[in-house]
Amino acid sequence: MNSCIKCKGAQATVDIRFAVYCEYNLLLVLIYSECFQEQVYHKYRMTVAKACSDHNDLAGPSKILLALSSGSASRLLLHFSQMARLKTPQRPNLDEIHVAHILEPHETEEETRDFCDPYKEHLASYSVVPLSRVLGRKNEAQKLNVLLQSCRTENSRECLLRILRFALLVKLADDLGCRLLYLGDTCSRMAVNIMVDTCEGRGMQLPWRFAQLQQIIPFSKFTFLLILPLEVRIVRPLREIVDSEVKHYLQLKDPNWRHSNITLDESDPNTIYAATDSTKFPDFIFVGFVAELDAENSATVSTVTRTTAKIQTVISDLREWQPCALCLAPIDTTDKGLICHGCRTIIDDMDIGEDLLSALPSYTEAIFRK
Repeated sequence: MNSCIKCKGAQATVDIRFAVYCEYNLLLVLIYSECFQEQVYHKYRMTVAKACSDHNDLAGPSKILLALSSGSASRLLLHFSQMARLKTPQRPNLDEIHVAHILEPHETEEETRDFCDPYKEHLASYSVVPLSRVLGRKNEAQKLNVLLQSCRTENSRECLLRILRFALLVKLADDLGCRLLYLGDTCSRMAVNIMVDTCEGRGMQLPWRFAQLQQIIPFSKFTFLLILPLEVRIVRPLREIVDSEVKHYLQLKDPNWRHSNITLDESDPNTIYAATDSTKFPDFIFVGFVAELDAENSATVSTVTRTTAKIQTVISDLREWQPCALCLAPIDTTDKGLICHGCRTIIDDMDIGEDLLSALPSYTEAIFRK
């Protein structure tokens, strides 16, 4: 193996994505090198800096909500947020990090809290929130189950779940007064989402969904809707890092690390939207495709995400926007509809009777009744 491409001196010990790095620890801490880990962390820092560089109101310390799941990318994102504080402990006014985990019926609160325990010292708050809270109604858990059961196809149910998770995270960020929401989407995950969104008829929204700094549009016409945020910006700090780099980094930090697998009880009606055959979703097909693409052509996956952020579509030139009543994506104010094409497909696939609005989230109903 050749010399490390970063320090140019030591013999490389890590070969990943057609690049080689040194990574070793000899004689305890007398001879120590972690070029690969430093390179991955540098991508994280540069992505955050680039996202906020053109926005003066985001300069300096920020109040940040970090979305946490039980996946490997979330763990790396949480780890990097801690590293950023430890590397500059004397710097005054460090970012205030809040962590939120959306609890789904197949998870327990104890499992999620154990996941976050090593980092609690550096967190301003940590909350576990049930997904049903996004509805903003009485008997939320029961109503969420009814809503998801109303979807005729598993694909529509999975699309609706993604929308509800996103909307709840935005609401939590607004409730906490966080200007920034960090999502753990890697470059690989973003490439998958780009293809899935295109298949779902959301191609027009791609520049907004995958921008360096995704901005929730101003809801000046809906300020009475307390559930809708007025100003939340979304950053994906791992957008330059692929899944193989995430897994290799975590295994170097902890050789015993393994991604947790959750066993679902398919006989439990509360897990109806979790205990489904994932092979039927477009995500499953595209995940394998992206992994093979990255293994054979390492630069292609990152090129897909970078190019998507630069695409110009109809919404790129809109001066006046209004939110889609379900997914919150921008739509033209001159359009008579209040739902984007992708969400219209989901609603058309539902079989919930005449009282559809009362089954959807309260913010959706309020926008329609407006």
